[in-house]
Amino acid sequence: SMGTLSKEERIRLSDSAKQFVESPVMNGVFTSLLKSYMSELIATPAGDDRVKHIHAKIVGLEDIKKDLQALVNDGTMIRNR
Repeated sequence: SMGTLSKEERIRLSDSAKQFVESPVMNGVFTSLLKSYMSELIATPAGDDRVKHIHAKIVGLEDIKKDLQALVNDGTMIRNR
């Protein structure tokens, strides 16, 4: 957990997450996956069992983005203290 890391370790983790989040490769992969999932969702009939699975993939992708952004924000908060 973040609470067990030192201030310096949290800043290093935050910097690493920031580099990753701002990477053109990462942004390309996330954008490509989201487009793919959305296309899959649009092509799937509403009552189909696959809708839940596709929705879970989209939510998972968004959760990863949120967690990475939380790491970036943590480092920013520490620096501004």
